[in-house]
Amino acid sequence: PHGIGVHVASAPAKTGKDGTFSRGERTGVSTFTVVPAAASGLPVAVVQDPKLQLFGSASGWAFQYAKAASTAKVSGTVTRSDGKTPAVGATVLLKLASAVEVGTLKNAAGTFKAKGLVRRTLVADATGSLRQKYSGGAELSLLPGTYELEAWPGSASPAGEGYTKQTLVVSAGKPASFTVKLSPRATVKGKVLD
Repeated sequence: PHGIGVHVASAPAKTGKDGTFSRGERTGVSTFTVVPAAASGLPVAVVQDPKLQLFGSASGWAFQYAKAASTAKVSGTVTRSDGKTPAVGATVLLKLASAVEVGTLKNAAGTFKAKGLVRRTLVADATGSLRQKYSGGAELSLLPGTYELEAWPGSASPAGEGYTKQTLVVSAGKPASFTVKLSPRATVKGKVLD
């Protein structure tokens, strides 16, 4: 896979056309992170293990995403706090709250399991339907798990619309749709005394 970001420790490297990468690093305990292109639909894969250490020349590292993990097709909409009016331009951040295994890293020290981190940024169109920020697609393929949704009103929203947060449970192979309703904005007034 060409152009995938690979991070060993904290420094990034890009894969070549044949999927290889090379990066100079300090020796010691390391974290290995694979950051796929946003449009790929693949999760970020992270290996954190105290046995994952760099010593001298660390060649022969091979990362493999798990064979097509069961996913679910998910779509959503966002409304203003009245629950009816589309919240045009609202932004929704969707994050997998509990990481699942998405692949393995093999090297001379052994085989390490990678946990998947899913983050998707969605923007509401003129009908309130959520679209993926980078690809424009309305349907997401998501790994099963409990997702955290955070929503902010768009710049064209009335001043009374505010942030909201909720959860979404995705089950493998079960299509789902959800609606996010913005919260009314609260005004806090007070006085500070010395």
